[in-house]
Amino acid sequence: MSWIEENALKRVFNVYKRFKEQKGKLWDNDIEAIKTLSTALENNSKHYVNDNLLFAKLLCYCLDKNLHLNGDMKAAIKNVADVLKEPLNERIAMLTMNLNNQELNNYFKSLGLNIEHEKKSDLKKVTPEMVTKIKSNWTSETVTKSFYNTANDLLKDINNYN
Repeated sequence: MSWIEENALKRVFNVYKRFKEQKGKLWDNDIEAIKTLSTALENNSKHYVNDNLLFAKLLCYCLDKNLHLNGDMKAAIKNVADVLKEPLNERIAMLTMNLNNQELNNYFKSLGLNIEHEKKSDLKKVTPEMVTKIKSNWTSETVTKSFYNTANDLLKDINNYN
């Protein structure tokens, strides 16, 4: 905190002492002190976000997507806050599961099958062993390693800090 901000803070505390003594008179200097504190707090919050620019960009993206889905900003913020409280290993486990499901869907598409609309008799081309094999293409270790490599690459890229 700069000396200007510190002096402004002291003036605000002294306002209440004078307020009692002067029977409610506020001085122009007191009002300026409050404005200075307000500006300083606002600037500090901006600096804090700018120091964490990648987080701020991703937060803005997530809020925008959740707002579009929910139609309510309070719900969007709550959803993002809930996600941020989850441990990273749980998020990586979900990513692993989704990657394996996507592999399976891609396999079905390569066979010309739409799993939701196919008759059970047409699905005989697909063996349970093949499904099990495809659903285990992505292991937790592989996804974790890839995730950290990708995260580090994105953190190192100075173009992401614009």
